[in-house]
Amino acid sequence: TLVIAPMTLCPQWQAEIERFAPWMSFITLHNDEKATSAEIASKDIVIISTFLLSSSGRRSAGNMGSSQLMKELRRVHFHRIFLDESHYNNTGGRVKSALSQLSLTHRYAVTGTPVGHSLADLYGQVRFLRVPQFCRPDFWKQCIETPYSDHDYYALNVLRSMLSRMVIRHSEEQNL
Repeated sequence: TLVIAPMTLCPQWQAEIERFAPWMSFITLHNDEKATSAEIASKDIVIISTFLLSSSGRRSAGNMGSSQLMKELRRVHFHRIFLDESHYNNTGGRVKSALSQLSLTHRYAVTGTPVGHSLADLYGQVRFLRVPQFCRPDFWKQCIETPYSDHDYYALNVLRSMLSRMVIRHSEEQNL
């Protein structure tokens, strides 16, 4: 399992794993950690910061170079990937590029705010999840974005229908 999260949330993911699944092994990569594909593949969970993923292709002094880390990550097939704070997925071209280079089977978008500023936030998540039809830019613009902007009631129903099939909503009071 690969978890991609903002650097500030990586410690929270670690704490949740230690609390709810202490038998699982994990590695956190967010700055200057060095890891080979064998080390990465040997862990149950790999936590990587969005910052490190977005800086792929650039090197910084003192670390293994994020380009080297991306080479190691590309050598591993991940059964599942969780993109935390996924509503930011539409903004980072480097994140999208890095995500497209990874080998994975199942995709999960995790966020408390599916639509932050505009429907583009939601489209980024739909594209990441590869929701059939809806991830196509032409379909999204013609059937969702433009009618929604025009306050078309039908577009809102289509959007609600799509969301009801792909969103699980929990309150803070629920203990999972």
